[in-house]
Formats: sequence, C-alpha cells, structure tokens
Amino acid sequence: MEFIKVPEQNETIKVQVTELRKYDTFKDMYEAIPFKDFDCEGWSMEEMVSGTYEFILQNKKESGVR
Repeated sequence: MEFIKVPEQNETIKVQVTELRKYDTFKDMYEAIPFKDFDCEGWSMEEMVSGTYEFILQNKKESGVR
C-alpha cells in the first residue's frame, strides 16, 4: 500500500499492512491510539476529530465527490 503526504503531495511511503482495526467513530479510534502515534501530541480530542472531518471534506471537494 502506498500513502501520499498531504497537503503537499510531494512525498510517498510504501507500507505493508499487518493489522486492520475497526472503530465505530473517529473518537473511539483516537481514544484507543495515542495522539503521539499520529504525530499530534498535545492536541485535544476535539481538534483531532474536527481536523479529521475537515480533511475528509476537503478531499471530497477536491475530488468532486459528494
């Protein structure tokens, strides 16, 4: 699997997925995984969740998805 760095989209990283975890909400995921693992140490739960939705909405707009 290959991931592209955003918003610049100038770097990629290839990874091998070894485990898939499912969560009902982003909040549930952020409660289970330390913020430092997302390089977001010091962020609040509200910042994490709202930032995630902002990111998703922005990408939908850019790709023309409704």
